[in-house]
Amino acid sequence: MERVNLYALSKNCILDIDIFNRYFNTVYSKNNPVCIKEQDKNTLKIFCDNILNFISDITILDNFYFCFSIPQISKEFDILKITKQGVLNIELKSTRIANHQIISQLVRNRYYCMHLSENIFNITYIASENCFYILKDSSLEELNVKDFISLLNSFKDYDVEYKNIDD
Repeated sequence: MERVNLYALSKNCILDIDIFNRYFNTVYSKNNPVCIKEQDKNTLKIFCDNILNFISDITILDNFYFCFSIPQISKEFDILKITKQGVLNIELKSTRIANHQIISQLVRNRYYCMHLSENIFNITYIASENCFYILKDSSLEELNVKDFISLLNSFKDYDVEYKNIDD
């Protein structure tokens, strides 16, 4: 799977889901085709549209993996950035789900990312509320958009880890 600029990818979210999947698999996921759900595609567009209200430099959206899956365990990460300095995981939700479900998912994600780095940021974005939550220890804290943008900016300057994500 290839890394994407989330903004550039979101510009293709206007496509029909079948065409979007063909495009995505042709350009970004040739060796391991994925089936992106309509809901994930639409939530990515909302996420990027909202972020663009607060940024002027779209390069902070570079070098992310979108809808990466670990096939052996059927584990999917919505948005993932792996750098030498840390891992940023963002789970996209179109609507609110129970906090304990969000926490459970983010704790599992932290577990799977622990072998990559000790510096892991697990975040959930809820599109219907346009809000962010970050996992702190084993609880959720709301993250305002300015702090989220600051986190994105810090990851922009990190050295991207060029390992094959499938490994």
